[in-house]
Amino acid sequence: MSFSAAINIANRVVSFVYFIFLLSGGYISIFSDVRVTVENAPGTWFFSLYVSLLLLGLCSFSCLYFLNKSNFSDARKNWKNTHFLVLPIVFAGWLAAATFGGLPKLLHHFHASNGVVELTVIKMESAAYEGRCAPRVSVKEVTFFIKQHICLSESVYGNLELGSKIRVFGQVSPFGIEVAEIEN
Repeated sequence: MSFSAAINIANRVVSFVYFIFLLSGGYISIFSDVRVTVENAPGTWFFSLYVSLLLLGLCSFSCLYFLNKSNFSDARKNWKNTHFLVLPIVFAGWLAAATFGGLPKLLHHFHASNGVVELTVIKMESAAYEGRCAPRVSVKEVTFFIKQHICLSESVYGNLELGSKIRVFGQVSPFGIEVAEIEN
């Protein structure tokens, strides 16, 4: 086997691993019941963003190089090739969801144990929207933007105000909480 064939196989394996990470991480970040409570300090957030953009650049470069599409002059001349602009944005969004939502939720399952967490209510919604539970509250400690709410019963919701503390029982880890019961 020649050296270029080995590199080609290695690049295909790396691309496959990226694809599996994006698919599974994106799926977990959207459909998991775990609420991410990992605190992203500004330095950590910027480092994570840098790593995400670096991975995006490496993956985009390898895809363009190995698919023989590295000549961008044709894309500038032909507006039908706008997918060169749209796909990296979609890829970056999916990568952010997999990194900031899916990875902590996956790690949560390895470190979770029964526990109690006290959360602060920052937003309350009583109206039902299509595909959303009602009543529900958003809490300060949940950091992942897609699932920032916790669904409540009417009895618990009726006793709450903005800034109230609720006690959440369930599977707790340094990465998040999976809600089983709520009390105020």
